[in-house]
Amino acid sequence: MSHIYFHIGYPKSASTTLQKQLFNKHSELINLGLYPTNNVGSDTTISEFSNYTNDKNIKLFYDNLLKKNELNYQKSSNDKLRNKLLEQYKEENKSFIFSEERATSVFFTHPDIGLKANRIKSLFPNARIIIIVRNQIEAMTSMYADFPFDPRSFAIGDPIDIDKWVKIVLEDDFLFYKDMLDYNSVINYYHELFGIENVCVLPFEMLVKDIKNFSDAISNFMNINKEETLKLLSQRHENKRVSHRYNIARSLRKKYMPNVSVRNFLGEKITDKINSFLKDGKSKKYKMSYEMEQEVYKYYKESNSAISEYLISYKENYIKG
Repeated sequence: MSHIYFHIGYPKSASTTLQKQLFNKHSELINLGLYPTNNVGSDTTISEFSNYTNDKNIKLFYDNLLKKNELNYQKSSNDKLRNKLLEQYKEENKSFIFSEERATSVFFTHPDIGLKANRIKSLFPNARIIIIVRNQIEAMTSMYADFPFDPRSFAIGDPIDIDKWVKIVLEDDFLFYKDMLDYNSVINYYHELFGIENVCVLPFEMLVKDIKNFSDAISNFMNINKEETLKLLSQRHENKRVSHRYNIARSLRKKYMPNVSVRNFLGEKITDKINSFLKDGKSKKYKMSYEMEQEVYKYYKESNSAISEYLISYKENYIKG
């Protein structure tokens, strides 16, 4: 029986791997999800078989759904796009997978996660939701590695060290990033909208350390062949962390050429070659101080405790199938 699934993230929690290796390649899925093409980290080439890269209506659908504020959101347009996409791509005995981690992000998107959840519910009232969560300390460190600038404005913010970055995140009530990582609140909200039986929550760490059981769990939830899932997910890791020299180049560019378009100045081919060289370098390992790690741990301790038993029972149920 076919279903509609919607993978909502989290960012920095294997979204690119799932989008490129599983959702876009599994023989029992019709991929109408994001296919990443311009990650800031080192990335693979664009697949010529991606619906997302070949159909501008899919990108338009997500941009309208997740980026626009309430005044500019065009529900009727997305209703029409949804119907068109479902009709255009349907195949017998295959399920649709939608995927966009901006649904749970506050960066580069509309920051209201609840509002976006309600939009998804309105468009897909019977959808089944997939959420991948990650230890908040590691999630913050990974986000910082890609954007080591003042989180209040990645575009114009100064480079700062990781402890200062995390301190801003935890103390600035208008940034919303700390609320985004309150997994218990977000998961409960989706439970209320879609029903607990229709929300799959799996930890990123399970994919990294126990790929067999992760493959079994997500396959059983999606009712797809788990041997094929394991084979696809075992093949590669996507979206390697930003290289240290690329971050240095970005910092120098912000400091000395803040209003200059390098692409316009040097041309597209030369700029792409330079970026390719910079991104191909080694990444730098970042680590919060022990004191800052403890602050993060204490901040999310209650939320994480609330979902720990749920995660354990959920994994056991879906691994067994």
